[in-house]
Amino acid sequence: MPAHIAIIVDWYGPYSLGDTITPARDDFGAGLYMAIGRKTSSKEDILQYVGISKNLASRLTTSQNLLHLNQGATVWLGEVSTVGRIGAATIKGMEQVALAEWLLAFYLQPKLNERKTTNPPSCVATLINRWWKTDYETPRRNRPHKDWPDIIDHGQEQIGFVKWVKVFE
Repeated sequence: MPAHIAIIVDWYGPYSLGDTITPARDDFGAGLYMAIGRKTSSKEDILQYVGISKNLASRLTTSQNLLHLNQGATVWLGEVSTVGRIGAATIKGMEQVALAEWLLAFYLQPKLNERKTTNPPSCVATLINRWWKTDYETPRRNRPHKDWPDIIDHGQEQIGFVKWVKVFE
C-alpha cells in the first residue's frame, strides 16, 4: 500500500490586489495563493487561479505576478501548516506546497490554470483546507467560494473531493 500524504493548508483572506500584508504576517514564506473573481461577462465569482510562491507576502504587492487576473479579484494566501506521510518521514521543502497546488488545480479546475489540471497526482493524499480571517486568529465559518472544498481526498481507487464537511462548528 502506498504511503498516504496528509496536508493541512491554512488560508488567510480575502486580500485585494495591491494590499500590503499586516506587519504581523510579513513572515509569510513559501505557500499557495488562490484568486477568486469575475470574468468580464459574468455576474458570478469563479475560482480563477491557484499558484505557488516562495514569498507569499510579495504576491499581493508585486502586480506583475498577477497581471493575468481579472480586475477586482480577491486573493487568499495559504500556508501549509502540517504535512506528513503516515508511518514514514515527511516530505521536504516545496514538495508539499507543489502537491497541494496540484490537488487544488486538478480537482477545482481554476479557469486560468493550464498546468496540473489534466492528470491527477500519482500519490495518495488528503488535503484539508482551513479558512481564517485576515487577523490570522479568527476562523471563518464558510468557505470563500462554493466550489472550493474543505477536504480533497485523492487515492488510487477512490478519487474525489468533499465539499460539505465543516471544519469549524
